[in-house]
Amino acid sequence: MLYTTMNTSSLLILSTWLLGLIACFNHSASHSEKTLAGHSPVTSDASNTQTVSKDELTKIYAQAIALYIRSVHADYPITFDTLYFGKHVYGQPDDFPDIQLPETIAHIPIRLVTPEAGSQKQKEHKSSWYINLIGWVDAQKADFTFVTFSNGFEHQFDFFAVYTYNAQSKAFELATSRFENFGFRKGK
Repeated sequence: MLYTTMNTSSLLILSTWLLGLIACFNHSASHSEKTLAGHSPVTSDASNTQTVSKDELTKIYAQAIALYIRSVHADYPITFDTLYFGKHVYGQPDDFPDIQLPETIAHIPIRLVTPEAGSQKQKEHKSSWYINLIGWVDAQKADFTFVTFSNGFEHQFDFFAVYTYNAQSKAFELATSRFENFGFRKGK
C-alpha cells in the first residue's frame, strides 16, 4: 500500500511537470533567445544579454499574478481563499525564479510550495487551487503560463499573459491575455 501511495504521488508530480511542459511547448520557439525565469538568455553574442534585476522580476511576477486573479474572477465562478504556487526547482531554465513574492496579491494569500506539498494539499483539500506558473522574462518581454489545478489535482484551465516593456513608462504593459479551458465551466 505504501508503494502505491508513493507511486501515485510521484505520478501526480510528473503529470504536473508534463502538463506545464506541454502548455508552454508552443511558446518554446519564440523564447529561444530570451531570459528564462530570470536566467541569462541563450544568444550567440554575449553583448546581447539583457537580464532583469531580482526586484524587477518580483514586480512583473506579482503583476502577472494580480492579472490572473482579476481575470479568473471576471470569467469564472471561483473564489480563492489562498493560491498555492508550485516552486519547482529542478535545475531547468523554466524553474521558478529565486524571488520572494508578497504574502498577498489582489487581497488573496499567496503561498509558494514544493510540487510535493502541492500534491499533498490537493489530496487533503480538493477545493484548494494549485498553480504551476511558468515564466519567461527578459528586458523587453515577459510571458507567463498559469497551469491551474483543483479538485484533487485535476487540470482545470490555463491562462496566458504576455507583457511588453514600455521604455517611456519604464514598466511592463499587458499586450495579450487569454484562457484555455479544459472542461471547467466558464461564466458566472
